[in-house]
Amino acid sequence: MRVVVFVFKVLALTLGLVAVLHFVTAEYGCPLVFMVEVEGASMEPTLESGERVLFIRRPWQQGDVVVADVGEDKLVVKRVVRRWHQWAYLAGDNRAISRDYWVQPADIRSVMFCPVPLPKVIKTAAASQPSDAACAQDGRMP
Repeated sequence: MRVVVFVFKVLALTLGLVAVLHFVTAEYGCPLVFMVEVEGASMEPTLESGERVLFIRRPWQQGDVVVADVGEDKLVVKRVVRRWHQWAYLAGDNRAISRDYWVQPADIRSVMFCPVPLPKVIKTAAASQPSDAACAQDGRMP
């Protein structure tokens, strides 16, 4: 019973810290930390469809799982496979069905911090939230 209480307290403290970071930085139109729900199977087995993932705005490097603007309706969650001159090559971990992209480094919005084991009833932010466009226009994106 003590282990369950301890795990619950740690989870509550972590989520509280994430919420504070999100709301404090969102006030400036560019949240530092936010959650995204993964759609599709292109990142399996690393991330499954419906899984919630915590992303943070920080510089990315090869091998990171990132949220990127690839010029479609929604942002995508992919892995940075390599960098070539002024381009980054993004691909999913499920090579059989993944669509790959070449993007400018500035189109990479955030880096995965960790998967979040949340129940499905908790609403998460969409990856294509308006603040992403605002941050990119203001030059505050890494």
